[in-house]
Amino acid sequence: MAAPRSGHRTVVTPDRYAEVLRHLRHVVADLDAGDRLPAERELAGTLGIGRAALRRVLGDLAADGLVETRHQSGTYVMAASSCVRALGGRGRREGPVREHPPAHL
Repeated sequence: MAAPRSGHRTVVTPDRYAEVLRHLRHVVADLDAGDRLPAERELAGTLGIGRAALRRVLGDLAADGLVETRHQSGTYVMAASSCVRALGGRGRREGPVREHPPAHL
């Protein structure tokens, strides 16, 4: 990851952007339809990216039908069938069911 600029901004390289996008695709695939993602500020901090970059990632996930952002409410996982289609037909990954996103987002 690139060094932060003044004003506490983090430069997100195309490789880092793709890495975060890929990571969130898999996180969302492990969640249930209707689950709410953490708040933007929290999620951006956890991922080590700025909120503007996170919004671009969430916009890409929304365009793929994986999530829906509701004004002043949050970002929610869409129906499981949308997730399966967006991930190329792969269903949920094996493993325990989680009620909340993992702490390492």
